[in-house]
Amino acid sequence: GSASFQTSPTFFKTSDAGATWQTMNFSAGPPFQADVFFLDTDTGFISDDAVLLKTMDGGSTFQPVNFGTGINSINDIYFINSRVGFLATLWTSALPGPYVENRIYKTTDQGASWTLVHSDSDMGNNSFVFAGIVELLFVNDTLGFAVGGEGKMLKTTDGGATWINIPNTLNDFNITDVDFLSATTGYICYAGEIYYTSDGMQTWQLLADPAHPYDFYSIDMLDANLGYAAGHGIFKTVNGGGVTSARDIKDHLLVNIYPNPATERLF
Repeated sequence: GSASFQTSPTFFKTSDAGATWQTMNFSAGPPFQADVFFLDTDTGFISDDAVLLKTMDGGSTFQPVNFGTGINSINDIYFINSRVGFLATLWTSALPGPYVENRIYKTTDQGASWTLVHSDSDMGNNSFVFAGIVELLFVNDTLGFAVGGEGKMLKTTDGGATWINIPNTLNDFNITDVDFLSATTGYICYAGEIYYTSDGMQTWQLLADPAHPYDFYSIDMLDANLGYAAGHGIFKTVNGGGVTSARDIKDHLLVNIYPNPATERLF
């Protein structure tokens, strides 16, 4: 969790499926960016701004991990198996700048060593206004996606060894989350709304109602129909985010709705 400049960040652990939470001994400084990823009950990673830490005892103690120099923040930690993982980071330079550089690091030995596998610069931006790459998602061991600030979209088909930029057909607003079910079917939270693609990021369809924005920030689809999204509230879909009909509303609420069908108003 976040913290003020005067206090340390908060790290919690549950051993009973979330019924109760225990405060862990985590003594790093107040974070601007923080993420956590556990491989099993004992082994996990946590970021504190630009610092990467690893635990081998279920979060009781953490040790720093060296992965790169000059990093401004670690935005996301993502492992596809017990040994192969990635870091989405933001690197800032004042020369000739200021400018920021998106960087993705990869490990194949559970974080013992890291290799820079992607970098690209965004001239004229700095880390105070540019989020960088914020989310990584792998469909399988070879196919993965990355999204971030100003509509940044990346794709890998070789297990993260190389990444290619996907042209953004929307505008340059921030993408805060990505979730793909296959090579073609995926969702993003973009500018506070949810968009859907059926052709691997080539085109996008708006799913949320633009007249009633909920500032969607995160999405997790369990299958083609069932999924959850978080923003100004927590939301659930049972039809892949599709439009709900008057019949669906009537059956769910057990009320009479008329006229049905209608073009403008229901009673």
